[in-house]
Amino acid sequence: MRLGLSVRRLRWGLLASATVLVLLVAAFLGYGHFRMSKIAQTIIDRAKKHISEGVTYSDSVGGKINYTLHADRVETKSTGSGGDEVYILHGVKLDLYGRTEGGADHVYGKDFEYDRTVGTVKALGAVDMDIQAPTSVAGHNANSGHQAEPEDIHVKTSGLVYVKRLGVAATGERVDFTYGDLHGSSQGAEFDNGRNVLRLLAQVEATGEEHGQPLHLTATKADYDRTSNVATFENAVVKSGERTGKADQAITYLRHDSSVERLEGTGNVVLSQGTRQVSSSHLDATFSTASVVQWMKMTGGVTLVDTNAQKPVHGGASVAEVNFDAKGSPAKIVATGGANIAEVDHRAAGPSQGLRRTLSGNQITMNFVPGVAPAGSAKGTKPKSILRELHVVAGAKALGDSWSATGNSVGAKAAPVLKTSEVAADDLLGEFVEGARGEAELKTLHGRGHTQLQQDTSAGAEQVSTGDTLEAVLTTGPASGSSGSRVESAVQTGHVAIHSKPAPKPDAKPGAKVDVTAATAERATYDGATEKLRLTGNAHVIDDTTEMSAASIVVDQPTGNAEAEGSVVATVLGNGGQSGDTTGGQVTHVMSLSAKLQHAAKLAEFHGTDAQPAKLWQGASQVQAANIFLDGDKHTMAARPQANGALIHAVFAGANAAPKPAAAPKPVAASKPAEAVQKKTATPAAKPQTAGSSVARVAAQKMDYSDLQREATFQGAVRIDGISGDAQSQRAVVFLTPAAKNNGGAAPFAGTNGSVDHIVLSGEVNLEQPGRHATGETMLYTEATGQYVLTGTPGRLPKAIDAQQGTVTGTTLIFSDSGSTIIVAGEPATSKGKGTRVRTETEVRPEGKK
Repeated sequence: MRLGLSVRRLRWGLLASATVLVLLVAAFLGYGHFRMSKIAQTIIDRAKKHISEGVTYSDSVGGKINYTLHADRVETKSTGSGGDEVYILHGVKLDLYGRTEGGADHVYGKDFEYDRTVGTVKALGAVDMDIQAPTSVAGHNANSGHQAEPEDIHVKTSGLVYVKRLGVAATGERVDFTYGDLHGSSQGAEFDNGRNVLRLLAQVEATGEEHGQPLHLTATKADYDRTSNVATFENAVVKSGERTGKADQAITYLRHDSSVERLEGTGNVVLSQGTRQVSSSHLDATFSTASVVQWMKMTGGVTLVDTNAQKPVHGGASVAEVNFDAKGSPAKIVATGGANIAEVDHRAAGPSQGLRRTLSGNQITMNFVPGVAPAGSAKGTKPKSILRELHVVAGAKALGDSWSATGNSVGAKAAPVLKTSEVAADDLLGEFVEGARGEAELKTLHGRGHTQLQQDTSAGAEQVSTGDTLEAVLTTGPASGSSGSRVESAVQTGHVAIHSKPAPKPDAKPGAKVDVTAATAERATYDGATEKLRLTGNAHVIDDTTEMSAASIVVDQPTGNAEAEGSVVATVLGNGGQSGDTTGGQVTHVMSLSAKLQHAAKLAEFHGTDAQPAKLWQGASQVQAANIFLDGDKHTMAARPQANGALIHAVFAGANAAPKPAAAPKPVAASKPAEAVQKKTATPAAKPQTAGSSVARVAAQKMDYSDLQREATFQGAVRIDGISGDAQSQRAVVFLTPAAKNNGGAAPFAGTNGSVDHIVLSGEVNLEQPGRHATGETMLYTEATGQYVLTGTPGRLPKAIDAQQGTVTGTTLIFSDSGSTIIVAGEPATSKGKGTRVRTETEVRPEGKK
């Protein structure tokens, strides 16, 4: 941002130098002719003749000559009763001494008319003057930059009239002057001795050089008040090279040595150089005794416009105040009242619309340091000031574009991406360095109060973060295929909130929903190289399917993927569930030490240890494992331990459905008659089961769950308890009742909540119930009936050892909870007459023996 560039290049001393013209003409009219009228009357009084030849008169005081007047001839033009009244002086030469040691002013005129009665002196022809320049004016011709030897001012005019009674000397003719390389003129001039005011009546113009540059001044008129030492120019325009300064009225306040102390411009003040222009309704400036600008203030709607086709600029403020260093270069600029500046850079490779830079705030303060003249520049070239620090307060906003010709890191063939970064804060401080082009480039940003960092891309990605403070570092060197400044790193602290939306997929259909991620934390750290955002301190992230909290969360901006560390708590939404819903079967909660989320693939990993496992639960159902994996697209979950041989744990709890009476046990193979033996001992009838109300606790070496099939498969050292017994096997499959339908659409993960429909155990099945132990190869448990169906192999038949019924074996054993009747079902005889035998061993215990 370079609001002060036009100020740096415009020489505010140009407008002040216009006072040279007034000083020169004042020396002619106010000094020379006013004194000459008194001298003319003295020499005529001494002549006392109608015609006198070669009249010379000198006046001296204390042996020092004040002036010498010579006239080739004095002629009486007319007489009255009181004597001669009108005289003509021919070939007049007047030498005035005493203004400088050894110097003199000289006045030449062919003919002068003196009317003694009226009290007027009139030049009848051309008048020439050689006048010593005042001290301040003498130094003005020092084109080399140092004080030059004084030169005489040469003035030429005609038609000059002095009226003694009015104390006014005036001419309506052209007044020309020359001082070294400075040439000036006006159409008419007037000096009022009573008011001590000089007026240049019209067409004021001066040309010359200023610091080796051509200088041209025009004004419609000019006044110089010698009492207050103030010069005023109307419609003043000063040009030097490409630089121009103008105002409806320009007032210069002079010191006693006639050097400019202060300048005031009013009405349509315009300062321009080349294509750049600064304008306002009022300007105030102060100057050093060496006529170097020290301070300047522009008020009344300050505007900045640069029409450069490669880098157009526009800006404005209510007030702009500039402090300059000893050499006249800007050291500090303060723009107040809706201050703003915007530029578009078309120089670097980028989009056709260019790269934007904007800055705005109630007050913008810029601090500069002296620069170094570019290598190879001409001798005497003034170095540019370099912007070093920028401070914006009250509603500060800064925006910048960057261009990547190869897109992001996803692929080398990605389409070019335009990235826009915008920073806002109550108080924003920027630090600059000098770039490769010798221009100021923003390096760091410090924001305080209601900070906001927004980054959008042309591909459709969006991210907005807010916080109490912001610290950002920008890269100043161009990256491969890139241009413009980019955020290299950023740290935001205090009540951080983030809203992020990834770019739509290339193959996405028009109008397709784009997932949005929101996050909060106490601190957010952004890495521009990796485009990753790290959240710490009560970090919390939520998107369309997942809500997660952790000590630290890292989000990959291009993909929306996230990694979490430390006390992870996550909620996975399913079946259209909403965040915060903890009552329905749609929400899955997870606690772990760490987690990884792949946004587009809808994959989630939750990690802990065997000693401190990750925990997943829905309602009363839950899973605990060192590692839990969720696949939202396939609707699956996997649980794995950390070490070989370690176990995972799961709990399946019913949904408290309405109770149903237990159905009568039925043989597994009912299509054909089965040999069955029912014990005759008196046993209580099977107790009614409360369907869906039991709890099954499972431990195994691994677990795989399919949400579409509503079945969980356990393998390795499986142990299940809580379903009226304790069962062990090498493999078990838990079948859940179908998930409830809803209007929320397909679920990424409905979860393990819901009633157990049935369980199938296989491989070395063992079941322990109070007073009963059963073994086999396969066992089916049905939740609705509370019934077990135990089978084996021909070489290893199922067997049940019951405290009351003894040992029972057979092809199939059917029973419920402990104390229930055991039904033994056998296969029918084969064609060879052999079938499965049923063996029952009964031990009758004495009454009262347990």
